[in-house]
Amino acid sequence: MSSLSQAAAFVVQSLFSLYCLVLMLRAIMYYFRFDFYHPIVQAITKLTDPVVRPLQQFLPKKPIDFGTLAALLIIDMLKFFIYFMIFGAIANPVGLLILSLGDLFNLFVNIFFFAIIIRVILSFVAPHTHNPLTGLLYQLTEPLFRPIQRLIPPVGGLDLSPIFLLIFLQVVMMLIGNNLMSLGRGLL
Repeated sequence: MSSLSQAAAFVVQSLFSLYCLVLMLRAIMYYFRFDFYHPIVQAITKLTDPVVRPLQQFLPKKPIDFGTLAALLIIDMLKFFIYFMIFGAIANPVGLLILSLGDLFNLFVNIFFFAIIIRVILSFVAPHTHNPLTGLLYQLTEPLFRPIQRLIPPVGGLDLSPIFLLIFLQVVMMLIGNNLMSLGRGLL
């Protein structure tokens, strides 16, 4: 592997992964029915419209946005295809599909994982601050917190639900996402 190949692979992986992150946020925001007029939601929509709009013309948008999910899968598979091409490998389409599904599953879980961490940090640093991002974080994470808070209510003003939720998310990612990625790599 030459330094040029490694640099090219890094650039491809980084740019495609960032765009997949934005597409995944769009899918999540659509599912949770975030306010379309929110400035962050509008920015994400504008960034992803060129790829998603053509797919939405022939894929259903209810109950989830299948156009966005199709764009996610296509772009993630393209990322891995280009990545393997850089190193001179030919990828098996089935392995590429399974690898991409595992990668997207891990991305989905990581979005919630880091949203919870950011929410916890904000609750310690600036508990009563309201800005556009804080509202989205609460709207994203609150449905995950509620069931755990019913089982384990706050103790002495300290909410332990984020700890259990973070552990649960990591276990799910290890059991599902990482196994899918291993299976996909094995088929390549």
